Amino acid sequence: DVLCAHLSEEQAQLGSDCLQGIIDHLQRKRTRAQKPIVRLDKRMRQDDLAGQINQLVRRIKWRGRRQEPTFEQIAIKTLRPRVSKFFEAGAADLSNVENLHNMRIVGKKLRYSIELFSPAFDCALRKEVYPVFAAVQEELGNINDHVVAKLMFECWLMQTDDRPTANCIARLIAEEREGFLQASTRFHNWWQPDTIVELRRQFAQILGDPEPFQSPPRLRAI
Repeated sequence: DVLCAHLSEEQAQLGSDCLQGIIDHLQRKRTRAQKPIVRLDKRMRQDDLAGQINQLVRRIKWRGRRQEPTFEQIAIKTLRPRVSKFFEAGAADLSNVENLHNMRIVGKKLRYSIELFSPAFDCALRKEVYPVFAAVQEELGNINDHVVAKLMFECWLMQTDDRPTANCIARLIAEEREGFLQASTRFHNWWQPDTIVELRRQFAQILGDPEPFQSPPRLRAI
C-alpha cells in the first residue's frame, strides 16, 4: 500500500503514466497476498480465538517449586540480555548496511520488551529513554526502507525495455540513493560515543547495574 501510494504520487508529479504498469503489478500482488490473510481471519473468528485466549489467561499460574518471581525480576532478567545485544550490534562496523539492518532487528526486540515491561521500572525508562530509543529505530527503519526500495527499483530497471518507464525508475533509484545517504548521515552523526555512553548509563541505572562510565551531557534527539 505504501509503495503503491508513493509510486502513484511520483507518477502524478511527472504528469505521466510511465509507472502505471508497475503500480498495477503491485496491486495484483497485494490482492494475492491478502487472500490467505482473509481466510486466516475468518478461521480465527470461527474458532473463537478471543475465547481461547481468555481461557488460557485464566489457567495461567505459577507452578515452580521456588517462590514466584516478581514482575520486576522477570523484567530485569528479560531486558538485560537484550540491552547487551543491542549495544553489541551497535559496536559493529555500521558502515556495512547488513550490520545496520541487524542493529535495527535487535533494537526492535528490545523496543518491544521496553513497551511490555516499562511498568516495572521508574518512569524514566518510558519518558526519557524510550523516546530516544524509538527515534533510533525509526531512523534505522528509514535507512532500511531506502536500501530495500533501491534494490527493488534496480531489479525493475533491468526488466523493462520501455524507455519512459526506465527513465522514471532511474529517477526513483536516484531519490532512494539520496534518501539513504541523508538518513545514514543523520544516524551516524547522532550515534557517537557520548550518546552511546549516556544511553548505557541510563539503562544501567534503570536495571540496577553498576555504572562503569562517567555520565556525559544528557541524551540528545536525532
